[in-house]
Order: sequence, then structure tokens, then C-alpha cells
Amino acid sequence: MKKTLLYLVFFIGGIYFGKTCSLKYFPNLVFYKNKKRHGTENRFKYSELPTEYSLPFQNPDFIYASCYYDLKKGPLRIRGELPWFTYWSLALYEPDTNNFFIKNDRGFDNNEVDIVLSRNKIEGIKEENNIISPTNEGYILFRILVTEKMPEKTGNYTAFQRSIKIETNK
Repeated sequence: MKKTLLYLVFFIGGIYFGKTCSLKYFPNLVFYKNKKRHGTENRFKYSELPTEYSLPFQNPDFIYASCYYDLKKGPLRIRGELPWFTYWSLALYEPDTNNFFIKNDRGFDNNEVDIVLSRNKIEGIKEENNIISPTNEGYILFRILVTEKMPEKTGNYTAFQRSIKIETNK
């Protein structure tokens, strides 16, 4: 009986420890591994329209602009002209994958994004354009819905995607 109780305590303790570690540390481990593979921070990478040979689980109807950011050297300004004729969204994530900001095309006044990402509120910038990050590092993801898959039409989407830029405070 004592031996069974001891095994049960170790079993429950192991489950609790495993769950706690996997929820607390695993997302950060994945974030930093992918950030290292990405190679650059504070610079957007632009995806092509996915094909049948793309990574699994990638939505074939979207193109992406993504960026790992670092605010240690100061705030970042994110600008871009996005399409007015289709859905798009902007999402910001902490290293542990918590989403702290998301807004789509209907949440902005027009199709031009001009926001400042910083650790603290910056005077002189409209409140809706002043995004405060809870951490120094994180991930930015723009998604643009591509409704016209013909090659002569997708260039229009790509032009909008590549207009998204990030400016550092040098």
C-alpha cells in the first residue's frame, strides 16, 4: 500500500511538473529557436502564396509578412499600405505565444497602417497608434487574404504585402 501511494505521488508530481514546464518553457524555447532560424530581427520577411508543396497547416488563401522584433534599442514604427478590397489583419505576440494585440482591416480608419510599437507610451502619438508591448521581444504577423489566385492578379497583393516596413529608431 505504501509503495502504491508513493508511486501515485510521484506520478501526479511528474504530471504536474511536466505540464507546468511544457506550458511555461516550451513556447519560449520554440520562439527563440525560430527567431534564430529567421536570422534577422526588426525586418519583415514576406511569404509567397502557399502551394500544395508548402508547409502543412499553412492557410492557402493568405500571404504573410512576419517579423521578430526587439525593442531594447527603442521603439519601432510599422508602416504599410494594405489592400482596401480584401481582408487583412495585424497580430502581435509575446515570446510565450500570448497574443497582446490584434486588429483587422475593419479596425483601422483606412488601409494605411502607421503604428509605433514600444515598451512605454510615447507622447505626441495618437493612442490608437501607440501599441505598448509587454515584453522587449516578440513577433509581428500580417495576414492578407488573396481572393484572386491568377498569377496576373496576385502581384497586386504582393505589392501591398511588400509595402509593410519597419523603421528602427537609430
